[in-house]
Amino acid sequence: VLGSGYGILNGELVDSNGGADNLMVNSSSQTVTDGIVTVDVKGFSSPSNPDLSVMVRYQDNNNYYLIHPYGSTLSIYERLSGTYYLRASAAISPIVLGRSYRLQVTLDQGNIYVYWDSAFVVYWTDTTPWLSGKVGFRQCLYRKVHWDNMTVTSGGPGKLVSNDDYDPWGMVLE
Repeated sequence: VLGSGYGILNGELVDSNGGADNLMVNSSSQTVTDGIVTVDVKGFSSPSNPDLSVMVRYQDNNNYYLIHPYGSTLSIYERLSGTYYLRASAAISPIVLGRSYRLQVTLDQGNIYVYWDSAFVVYWTDTTPWLSGKVGFRQCLYRKVHWDNMTVTSGGPGKLVSNDDYDPWGMVLE
């Protein structure tokens, strides 16, 4: 894992220091091509809008897609050369602090489909996409966020690429 400011609390990945702009990605050589990323996200913060973001097809700190549930909007951003570009967004019910939500991102070539609590919300097609990259998390502006039950599967028959589960004391389960 590459990044800082994260830890395990009650079996969930948490932003442990609430930094201004923390990124965490899988630093192994595994990358995700076409497939599905799912994760449970939960915000604990003040002010009341948690940043429950997930990064997909991460190339480096300046280039990736950001799936950004925030307030009552779910957006897809593309970060290019360090600048965020809003590519698509849609309304969702306002995020409730302390409630867990299921976020799913389906990647198919240049198409990005996003589901929120099992309902399709928004998509965007990149005409010059990154076709692979890592998966990670981003939180900013000192908001406390928890991520749990993350799975990453490839396209095709659904080969499991990566899956970690933790006990309530932060130890990896076999």
